[in-house]
Amino acid sequence: SNPRLTEEQMKALFEQIRKADFLTEDQLERLWKVYNGPVHPATSDHLYPGFAMGAEPGFFGLNSVKIPGYTYEYLYPVRWLSGQKFADFDIWGCDVFALAEAPTIAELASELNTDGGDLSAFKAAGGKLIMTGGAMDAVVPEPNITSYYERVMTAQGSAEATKDFFRYFIVPGFSHSIKGGLGTDYIGHGDGSIPESAGYIPVAYYDAGMVQVIMDWVEKNTAPDAITATGFLKMKHGGILVPDPDKGLRFQRQVKAYPADGLCPPEPRAEKYW
Repeated sequence: SNPRLTEEQMKALFEQIRKADFLTEDQLERLWKVYNGPVHPATSDHLYPGFAMGAEPGFFGLNSVKIPGYTYEYLYPVRWLSGQKFADFDIWGCDVFALAEAPTIAELASELNTDGGDLSAFKAAGGKLIMTGGAMDAVVPEPNITSYYERVMTAQGSAEATKDFFRYFIVPGFSHSIKGGLGTDYIGHGDGSIPESAGYIPVAYYDAGMVQVIMDWVEKNTAPDAITATGFLKMKHGGILVPDPDKGLRFQRQVKAYPADGLCPPEPRAEKYW
């Protein structure tokens, strides 16, 4: 039920890339750093998860970072924290560790960071929450999303106590709220039913079917043990791609709430974010 690849598994997959013999050793070294994620130069601690293997061509994958202006536009929070204008900002010369000590960071962290996980007030108020994540998300890597859910489980004391009000689903082979290649077009009820409205939902809103799932949990007390990921055979195009349910299904698969075995992950972890 743990979706993470171990370092040994990552290295085994990486060896398959090496054996394909189409990258130089320098390119392989750089690619490994992308998969491994940023590491603190002084402590060697992992600071953030790396790219998921297989996410390279997806939305905001490696094929996007070469777009002119991409790094400047997408990393606007760093530029804002540095107090530099767009034209003056040097992403490669920026000392991100010095920025991390800035007072603005500490002020924002208490409100925006997910280092905590205490949702007791939300639970006490009767709140219900469903979180989904793509296992191939190149923008918000899945291990970071999963780590947050695990912090909530730790704060609650068990997976069972957490699932009383908060459920998390990792959608395999899916990117950042948008399908990629032959991925998932739609997620919704665990029974696999496809409402008529699915034919009007742009592919960018693949998780629109989850609205009814959360409504049923709140209004009918039917907690979702599983959801269904669906891929359609054909897509309609009316300015934007939308599924065409009438043409049939490419696949459907059940996605169980994490963790499937009902057990909390081992604590503590050596890495800060993983």
